[in-house]
Amino acid sequence: MALQDILKKILADADTEIENLQKQAEKAKRGLDEVAEKKEKKELTVLEKHTEEALASIETKIKSMGRREKAKIVLQKKREIVEGLLCKLQKHLESLEDAAYAKVIKALFAEIPDKEGVLLVPKNRVSVTQKNIGESVTVKPKEDITGGFIFKSKKGGVIDNSFQNLIHGEFRSQLEIYFTEQLKFI
Repeated sequence: MALQDILKKILADADTEIENLQKQAEKAKRGLDEVAEKKEKKELTVLEKHTEEALASIETKIKSMGRREKAKIVLQKKREIVEGLLCKLQKHLESLEDAAYAKVIKALFAEIPDKEGVLLVPKNRVSVTQKNIGESVTVKPKEDITGGFIFKSKKGGVIDNSFQNLIHGEFRSQLEIYFTEQLKFI
């Protein structure tokens, strides 16, 4: 065999070997592609599952937040209604006719043990208060009282029986409970 033939044989063998290597490489590449595709599908499935779980969790939280927000709004509206009723009650007491107003003042004054002192009353209720309380007490007008009275005893005690204090302070919690029950807010 001549050198030429040996070279041809070597080149032919090399071409065959290259072809075989290319086929093996292609087969290996296809195998890797299949493995990568399977892995990608598996990871995508896991990701979809996590996404669904996260969305379900978010939806649950949103619904919960919505219920809480609704409850806050409803509670705020109920408080506004009760506050409005307290204000209306105060206005109603302040606008009573003189005879009814006198009954309220007498009842409030009857609870005071020491009857000597100064009674501070709304300017428009000085005469009706003086007629119904008696002479042992000095009745004086006070600008910032709109109903009821503030009693200042000669001994130094002060009793605030102004309608503002009685309704929005001293008896507020009982009145709120009463109105809440009457309106069936509970």
